[in-house]
Amino acid sequence: MKSFKSTIIFLSLFLCSVLSAQEAQKSIDLSETSNEDFRKKVSQFAEEFIQPIMRGETYNIKIGDIKLLSTYQKDNLIKCSFNAEETFNRNRCHDRKSYYARFEEDYFDEEPDAIVFKPFNNSAHRFNLNENKSIIIPFSISLKSSFKRALLEFLEAETSGKDVMSYLNLPDNWTAQGRRNEYIRCNHPNIKQCEMSLGRQGGILPYSADSFVINFIDRERKEVTYYNLAGYRQELLRARKHRFLTNICNAVKREWNTAPESHSFTTSYLSQDHVQFSDIAFSFYDKDNEEVHRVIINTQSPTAKLFHSGYPALGTDTFPHTFGLASDKNFFFAYDYGSNAIAGRYYDHLGNINLIGHLITGIGAKSYSRECDLLGVWAEDPAFSFVSNYEYHLIVNLNENLIQQIASVKIKHVPGNTSVVEY
Repeated sequence: MKSFKSTIIFLSLFLCSVLSAQEAQKSIDLSETSNEDFRKKVSQFAEEFIQPIMRGETYNIKIGDIKLLSTYQKDNLIKCSFNAEETFNRNRCHDRKSYYARFEEDYFDEEPDAIVFKPFNNSAHRFNLNENKSIIIPFSISLKSSFKRALLEFLEAETSGKDVMSYLNLPDNWTAQGRRNEYIRCNHPNIKQCEMSLGRQGGILPYSADSFVINFIDRERKEVTYYNLAGYRQELLRARKHRFLTNICNAVKREWNTAPESHSFTTSYLSQDHVQFSDIAFSFYDKDNEEVHRVIINTQSPTAKLFHSGYPALGTDTFPHTFGLASDKNFFFAYDYGSNAIAGRYYDHLGNINLIGHLITGIGAKSYSRECDLLGVWAEDPAFSFVSNYEYHLIVNLNENLIQQIASVKIKHVPGNTSVVEY
């Protein structure tokens, strides 16, 4: 069941007064040419890179093993409250993946079953999904290598400033080492003090209307690169068509009465096709290749925080959660951070930004919602992000007859707002 110059201008100045007027005119022409070249670059950025991403044309999609949720849970148990003398990690939770990543040894089965949780158990109960009548579909979406290469080459050529940060092998947030860690200080929601060149540097760096900071998140390398596309904001506003890129946060949340006025959007503008993010359609087929069921995910919606297993009373701040979308008695759709036993905000950059889109902003979950401030001025709040790859889980509630019929599943992008999901 698998498918998916500064231009260097050599002016010929011969110190001849009769040519001075002509040379002055030439200088103006060169300036106009330079402005036109810049406008073409901004248009290329929007039309050749962002629009194909929003339409889902730049991704490879791969589906993993599809199982009953109950079978998946049995194969991916989470254990908590390990013996401290053996693990030095009492009251922490691990599944097999996070256990091996932590200890570099596979003794997970030998660990005592002090407290055991089933992944996605809480969310399944919350949204009335029966573990024996629901299937779990793991799948990945990744940028095509040729497109990713072209995008990064464009950003490298256009940027007026660049910073790179790694979130590989981060220390724990609450340790002294964690409080000093540059990445954590820059991205922790309660700190947000980026000391790098594009950061506010603790409030020292003044506001610059020329700044337009975006980033590229390489989740395979666990690295975030910040780029300043200086002047892009003003040109996007001037050209009008793609001005939603100056505040994708407002565009996604469908807010149009937010200051400043230059970043507000009318309902008619937000309804245009080029402002829509493609939805993701899951089609279920029987052995005769006839579609018997379909689920459509609205990717242009802010996420909710899903505590998919464990519970706060456990006494640990690392009980697993993810950010995702949910439809009561139907499905829920959640990020996969690589393990069911880790809190995404501590281990994956996506855990701090929480949007299921193809371009992601800093929109928080419902319990952590905030206004769509002017984004992109500093690295602390980039205008938006490009992401190398996503991994998701879709859990769908089906009746027994449908489960027996399904022979294959196909995933594709469909026009935005094909489905409007209520949360």
